[in-house]
This record gives sequence, structure tokens and C-alpha cells, in this order.
Amino acid sequence: MKRKIIPEDIYKLAYISDPQISPDGLKVAFVKTVIDEENNNYKSNIWIKGEDKEHYKLTNGISTNNMPRWSPNGEFISFISDRNGNKQLYLIHTNGGEAEQITFMKEDISFPVWSPDGSKIAFISKIKINNKEKLEPVEIKKLKLKSDSVKGFIDTNYKNHIYVIDIISKVVTKITPDDFYLFEPEWHQIFNPSWSNDGKYLSFTSQIQDEYDRDKNPWKADIFVVSSEGGIPKAIKKDIGPALKPIWTIDDKSIIYIGHLNKYFRVTSLKLCKVALEDGKAEILSDEFDRTLEDFTVHDSGMGYSDSYPKLSMDGNKVYFLASDFGKVNLFSLSLKTKEVKRVIGGKRRIFGFTLNKEKNKIAFSFSTVDNPGDIAIFDLNTEKEIRLTDVNKDFLNSVNISIPEEISYVSKDDMRQYGWIMKPIGFQEGKKYPCVLEIHGGPYTQYGWTFFFEFQLLAAQGYVVIYCNPRGSRGYGQKLSYAEINNYGGLDYDDIMKFTDRALECGYIDPERLAVTGGSYGGYMTNWIISHTNRFKVAVTQRCISNWMTMYAMSDTGYFMVKEMLLGKELEDLIELWKISPLAYVKDINTPLLILHSEKDMRCPIEQSEQLYISLKSLDKEVEMVRFPESNHGLSRNGIPSLRLARLKYIVDYINKYIVKK
Repeated sequence: MKRKIIPEDIYKLAYISDPQISPDGLKVAFVKTVIDEENNNYKSNIWIKGEDKEHYKLTNGISTNNMPRWSPNGEFISFISDRNGNKQLYLIHTNGGEAEQITFMKEDISFPVWSPDGSKIAFISKIKINNKEKLEPVEIKKLKLKSDSVKGFIDTNYKNHIYVIDIISKVVTKITPDDFYLFEPEWHQIFNPSWSNDGKYLSFTSQIQDEYDRDKNPWKADIFVVSSEGGIPKAIKKDIGPALKPIWTIDDKSIIYIGHLNKYFRVTSLKLCKVALEDGKAEILSDEFDRTLEDFTVHDSGMGYSDSYPKLSMDGNKVYFLASDFGKVNLFSLSLKTKEVKRVIGGKRRIFGFTLNKEKNKIAFSFSTVDNPGDIAIFDLNTEKEIRLTDVNKDFLNSVNISIPEEISYVSKDDMRQYGWIMKPIGFQEGKKYPCVLEIHGGPYTQYGWTFFFEFQLLAAQGYVVIYCNPRGSRGYGQKLSYAEINNYGGLDYDDIMKFTDRALECGYIDPERLAVTGGSYGGYMTNWIISHTNRFKVAVTQRCISNWMTMYAMSDTGYFMVKEMLLGKELEDLIELWKISPLAYVKDINTPLLILHSEKDMRCPIEQSEQLYISLKSLDKEVEMVRFPESNHGLSRNGIPSLRLARLKYIVDYINKYIVKK
């Protein structure tokens, strides 16, 4: 018999990522990551699966082995591993055997890319500028001074550079010159290297700008081209928007990339763009396609890097790409001649990585559904036939009960059609009323969608109806809905979520007297806002939250520009406006028992946000508790230390159970 999911089941999940289709189109290399419970961390290894063969493990051990890349002739796979210390490049024969370490850089390497002829691999690594052997004062001169991804201050003691290694001689050549940087470097200066089809050049994106502009517009990134033998990079695209994941057109005269012109700040939908090398003239190719490119789906059951670069067809006339669409992430194509966009691989699922074999016209992709954390499939573009290759969580999923969400819609106060989901509790019985947990996603410029969410399944197993929606500000529903959140924090977004809650209650099996609310990041902000403006919820859990926008402005790694964008370009002169939309201003009105969860090294929503809320509530003798997670950042629920991820889930369940009476 199947059983209910328990918190400890998080240790049983396997995570699939980075599907790489072979040159013969018959096999896919991918990464499988699992939790190493004994060592309280993660281990990942590379597997290969063919359409008609059992999958086999290419690497072994408890180290991290990822980013597999086939050699053009299919004989070898390169990959990155930390088995001997820091992350280095290895080669292994596709039939197995011992892997050979081929780079010995002092620092980690990333973004390996084979040259078209298979003779070289380009990659990125860092150079340390100064070898400091003692504690020294830290000089801060830049506006952007810390980052959540590094859990603290940005180390400006390194420079990123592109290198190329010759596969035969193993000689490594530094491609970008030392003096390429015009001022003190940041932690993320060069990324996304891409070979031209003739192998003579490498394109890459970089945040090299004038110093003032970079600090004021951290999303800006330009495209550069450099000789594959080394030299001075040439700036190709220089405008106010970002440029991500560049690929070359088949004639090597233009570069296609993902970006936008910053029309609506970071809320601007990502588009497919093209820039000509000769004159730097850029154009938006997918302007009529009112969806944002890339996967913006919130989840807690995926791990590892997945290739999601745009891909060009064999004849160079089509570009394949991922886009977020009504809670789904599907694969689309765009005709470079007509600009027509078509859905190629659809379905109520989240596609989060893909690669294309141009010669065989096949696509390998990784996907997740509401009842499956992730697997790999191959899609034949000629026959439109799809073959699922893996079922890595089969044993676990066959042993537990899964709740399948149902989509519901509602109309906002200003007549915008919006969508959400409702999950019935495990063991649901008609005619019975159930307690309910409202979940609110972060961002807010992300989306909930058709993907597996362990936390939701756990709550359903505890006997709760789980409801979640995509209010204004969410991705996947067009530019208008995303932009509608600007200058509306705590206003129409609150109304959206309350209207959705009312819509869910119309289903008839939710007890309105037993409601709980929780969310993280923006969802934590909205949880705080909700309980400071209504008493309809019996208990709340706020996670990595925002309580005071005035201090958020200066304390967050993104606050100085996020707050400005949120208020349509206004800054510190509008402190009174920031206070009006801060839950802390209404702390006396909070009567809902509250659990506060926060990571110690969260730089996105710093822990001081929770400390202010906790101290204020505690001093007023309100029912509040706080839990702090050491050595953890904003991504605790997704990729944090396994034991702390488990502890977080238990705290959520136990606190809600404490205040919600089961009948």
C-alpha cells in the first residue's frame, strides 16, 4: 500500500539536470544528483541513456561531477569535477574507463565549450590579483558590495578570464588580456562563452561598462567577440539592457542572444534578440511574442545547472528556445524569416533544459510535472515523436500518495484574469471540510506552475488543502500582468491574493476558520502584509521575509535598485512611501501567531528584516517565534544544507499543526 509523504522523504529524491544529446542522436548524457545523508551534502554523477538501452553510470564517487559535454565526434565526454579539490576539467571515453584530469588551474573552472572541430575546449577561470596573507582592512568603493550567491561581501581580488585548452598538447592559453578590465573587477565579469562556427572567434557576455553605469544598472551586460587565439575583445552590443547566452548565426555575421532593452526595468520580459557584428545594430526578434523567455518557475525539487541556450536549426532559419507560459515552461521555435513563433514541445510541465542535434533533428530535454520531480526525454522534430528515457524517482513515487493540483481562475479587482491551483489533501472525502494553507511565491517576478513541489505534497499529506496562485507581478502571463506590480506593493497584489483565496473557498471543501498562510522572499513580505491587514488566517509562517523597505534598500544585495524600480525610479526621497508599504509599520495590528524562518547569510533579504519584525512583535507580547539557519543563504529551501532543509520543513509543519485543529 502507498503511504503519506513525510519530511524525511526529501532525502529520497533524485534530481536530473543538463541533458546533452550525443552527436549520433541516439544517447543522452545527463547529471543525476542525490543527497549524501552521511556527509550532509550532495553528490552528482554523469549517466548515459540511449533510446533502446539501459542507462549506465559514467562517473562514480561522492564528489560533484557535472556539465558533461560530448566531443564533436562522440568519442569523449568532458566534464567538471571537484574529486581532487577544486573544480577542474576531465575527459572520459564514452564507453567508460578512467577519467583524465586535463586542467590544473589554481581556481575553479566553469562553462566548458568544445570547439567545432573538437580540437580545443574553451572555459572560464579566475586569476587572483593579490595574495593577501594576513587580515587587512576591506576598502569599499562600489555601490554593489555583496551578493547572496557568495553569502557575503564580493571578493574583488579576482578577475574572470576565458581560457582555451588544446586537447592533444594540453596547453592552456589565456584568451582575454589582463588589462581588459578598466576598473576594479566584480565577481561575475565574463560568462557564456560561445564558439563561432569557423572556430576563429569566441563570443561572450560581460558586465564591462563605465563604473557609474554598472553600479546603477547591474542587469546590463554587453556582448564581446575575441579571437580564439587571444587578443583584445571587441564590444558588439552596447545598449542599456542585458545580454545572455549568445550563439552565432550560421554565417558568423550575427549573434543571437536573450535580452531586452530595459523598458520596464527588471520586470521587462526577456526576448530573443540579434545583433550584427559589422555595425552593432541590434533587433528584437520575438517582440510580438508576449511571454518571457527562460524558466521562471518556483520549485523546491530540482538541482544542478541545465543548458538552456537558444539553439539554431541546421539550415539556420529557426531558433529554438524556452519560455514561461501560463504556469508551463515549453519549448518554442522562431522563424528568422517571418518572426513567427510556434510551440514545439508543449504539455502541462516545466521544461528546464534542452540540447539540439542539428544533423539528426532531435532534441533532448529535462522536464518536471506536478507528480514527477524530473526526467529526461528525446523529441524527434521530424516525426514529432517523444520518447521518455528515464524514470529516476519511480520507486519513491510508486510508494507514496501524490496530490494532483487542479487549475482555477479568478478575476482581479481591475478585471485581470489570473490563475492558481488547488491541491486536495491525501485521503480527501467528499462532504468534509479541510484546513487550508495558502502558499505565496517569491520574486514577485517568478511563477508557480506545473512542476513538482515537495513542500506542497508534504502539507497535503498532513491533511491540508494547499492553494497557490500567480497574482500580478508574476511571469508567464505577458508583460502587462508582470508590470502591474510596479508601484502596487501591498495594494492590488494583496487584493489579488485575497480574491484568489475567496475563489478557492467557493470549491466548498475548505474550512474558512482554519486557514494558514506562508511564503518566502516576496512571499514572506506578502505573508507579513496579509497578517498585518487581516485576521482571517489562524497561523502564519514567514520565510526569508521583508518587513521594512527602508532598511531593505541599503541592506539587500539588490535592494538599492530593486526598491528604486519598485517605486518607478524614486529613491531615498520617498522614505515615507517605503514606510507605508512596510509591514513593520502595522506591527501593532498583527494578531496572528507567527513563525519566522530566516537564513543567517541571506544577502537578498537580510536577516535583519526578520529581526526587526521579531523584536517588535515580542516587545508587544505577540505570539511569535524565530528560527535562524546557520551557513545558509536565500536558497535554503532549494539547495541548502540537507539537514537544514529537513529541519525547515519540520518547523513549518509543526508550527501550523500547533494552531490548526484537525477534525
